[in-house]
Parts: sequence; structure tokens; C-alpha cells
Amino acid sequence: MRKDERDHGEPGKVNSLVGPGATFSGECSVDGTLRIDGEMVGTVKASRMIIIGKTGVVKGDVIVEATIVGGKVIGNIIATERVELQSGACVEGDIRTQKLTVEEGTVFNGKCAMGNEVDGTIKLFEKEKPAGEKATEV
Repeated sequence: MRKDERDHGEPGKVNSLVGPGATFSGECSVDGTLRIDGEMVGTVKASRMIIIGKTGVVKGDVIVEATIVGGKVIGNIIATERVELQSGACVEGDIRTQKLTVEEGTVFNGKCAMGNEVDGTIKLFEKEKPAGEKATEV
């Protein structure tokens, strides 16, 4: 099983593909998993996962449950579950997620906010409070 397929459902279960050399401009929304090996300009959304291959480029925001970035993203990433930045990846924008994995050799220029998801939005906490005290939302 390839690294970008582990723990993401059955191998090869990509619903949509933007292949190498292809360019897409506009808002893209996919029910399931999207793999990008070409170039996408605009907001990209998927209900499950977006895999940006080594040759993939996204110039716009990525909104998804989980994403693996091997290529380049110029825009913000909002992932309700997790973000994985593979070696050689480049992200120029902010990341909001619950879990973040960054491999050695990644370029990341932006801010990262991590927190808990509540009602479809990621809520961030200023700091953990002792038991019995309420955390302050940011």
C-alpha cells in the first residue's frame, strides 16, 4: 500500500483526479476523495480527503476533513481532522486543523492553529484550564 493510501479507506478509492499537466480554475467541490497532480486555481473542497501529489499545485484555499500535501499550496488549509505535509511539500498560507504532521524537508510559511472541532468549525483554546474551569475560546 502506498503511503498516501494508508488509513484513508481502501487503496485506489479516489473519486476524482486532476492529472499532471491539467489546469482547473474555479471552485471545485468533491464528495469523497480528490487527488491533484496538476494545477488548481480557486477554492478546493472535499468531503473526505484531498491528496496533492508531488507535481500538484493549488492556488487557493483547501477545505477538507483530511489532506496530504506532497506538492504546493498557496492558500489556507482548513482540515477538520488532520494535515500531513510530506517531504518536499511547500505551503504558503495558514493551517487550521486538529492534527498536523510535518516531515523533514517541508517548507511552511504561515501560521498554524490547532483545536477541537465543534459544530463544523474548529474552536481554539487559549490554554488548558485545570479540571472544573472553563477554557477561554479565542
